[in-house]
Amino acid sequence: MLTDDKHNITKTLAFLFIPFLFLSLLTVTSLPNELREIGRLSSNLILYIGVFILICHFIINRNNFNTDINKLLSVYISFILLGIVYIISHFYNKNFYEDTTLLTLFLTFLLIVTFMNVKWTRNHIIIIGILCNFIILFLILHWYVLDFPTNRFKSIWRNPNGLGIVTLIMLFFQIISIRFLNNIGKIIFLGFILLNLIIMYSTTSRTVWISLIVILISFVVYKHFNRVFSYLFIITLPATFLFVFLYIKLQDTTVGNKLNDLSLEIFSKNFFSGRSELWYEIWNGTLSSLWLGHGVGTRPRDIADVTLTAHNQYLQIIIDTGLIGLAAFSILLFFIWKILLSKLTENPIAKWSACFFIGILVYQSLEVSLFLNNPSYSHFQWLIISIGIGFVDKTSNFVKTN
Repeated sequence: MLTDDKHNITKTLAFLFIPFLFLSLLTVTSLPNELREIGRLSSNLILYIGVFILICHFIINRNNFNTDINKLLSVYISFILLGIVYIISHFYNKNFYEDTTLLTLFLTFLLIVTFMNVKWTRNHIIIIGILCNFIILFLILHWYVLDFPTNRFKSIWRNPNGLGIVTLIMLFFQIISIRFLNNIGKIIFLGFILLNLIIMYSTTSRTVWISLIVILISFVVYKHFNRVFSYLFIITLPATFLFVFLYIKLQDTTVGNKLNDLSLEIFSKNFFSGRSELWYEIWNGTLSSLWLGHGVGTRPRDIADVTLTAHNQYLQIIIDTGLIGLAAFSILLFFIWKILLSKLTENPIAKWSACFFIGILVYQSLEVSLFLNNPSYSHFQWLIISIGIGFVDKTSNFVKTN
């Protein structure tokens, strides 16, 4: 048996992630380059901290190595499978000038595994939640200084969508912190959640609001239709793939025009934002190497006459590793979902990780932020998914609970 002191080593080391996770957000702001460079350095340090903690974890658990591995065996196998596909695509495309990019991707895989193995506690969660509140406070003050803009508010971020995903990330940690607080703490956090939603609304980011609606629907299904909840993944992921096809086909049709009018009425934005043309061009570009892709690090502009990112994580994976890579990635997501489901009865955080997991899958159908494109967002999103797997509720109270 491992002693509590040995368990506490990785719990303590996990606190190292927290400051660098928040500092990494500087990367995607419009602040001076010197500050954004701090963000880039922080994103890289997170990867190396992850490797260090993972090594410590397996050394500490060496006497129970087989048992420890078996807990996440399906995820390990899935990551290995996905990694092999990336390597095959890398050599097939002679993509050796992107060796560093491939290494960074593999370090990201290890970071996700680390997040799943860390025994996250209420102490970690409350500290992250408090820091999220400070960010929301800053955003509210900036919103006030700018005279309460309610359209495309972006604060110091480069664009409203960037601020939108930050507010969604903050919301997760605000929500899961509440159960560990006393009554006064709960009231304070609920106030900050309300302020967060105001900022989220002011960004007018449709992608984030769609994701939030999906999260709330998932939570309602969990609470009232528990048997259906386990099927949400196999409903959501194929639906996100189908969405790309339908989005392209619906433009300039009667249904498409009605959806466009509805979007203008609700969001004051066109439903067809240019993604249909973008995805059509990118899809045609992938056809020359549809099964194994064009190699990691390939940008849409490298294979198609476009200037933007893919704005779809799944399409970006097809660009990198083809349909085989997308299949391997889908298998990984499926087994992560299965592990989250297995934690629902014993882990009070798992239900929120599972609901946000579904929301993140939907978000990735409109943006690219799970791996290399936006590491400051991807690290937070993988932590949201993983914390529900690794959380333990057996530590002493950080805050006295009434």
